[in-house]
Amino acid sequence: MVVIVALRLMFESFQQVINLSSSSFIIKPFVRICITVLPLVVHTLRNRQGDIPLLVHHFLKVSCRKNERVGVSIPLETLEALVHYDWPGNVRELETVIERAVAIGHRQELTLQDVLGDQQ
Repeated sequence: MVVIVALRLMFESFQQVINLSSSSFIIKPFVRICITVLPLVVHTLRNRQGDIPLLVHHFLKVSCRKNERVGVSIPLETLEALVHYDWPGNVRELETVIERAVAIGHRQELTLQDVLGDQQ
């Protein structure tokens, strides 16, 4: 019995992919994988400041659900500081910062100290 399956795989890399032609084929018994190199450029978070409030609220909602906390909010002053922060670790750093603040915080409103601590 022969089963033909069409797959589309996406890979993520923090390094530039070099030395690959537009299509490279790796042939193994019964498996043929086509790797198409399509550079997808995503600008850093500091260059997409308009996305930060949306991401903060999303990560806050997810973290509250994960930590079984209800009614935790982020005041406008703290949100504005997060928008102007440099975010060298990009979106993952933002997610970690919000998750940590929700997990260890005891207040219903996350202050700048709760979120960024000494990184301000």
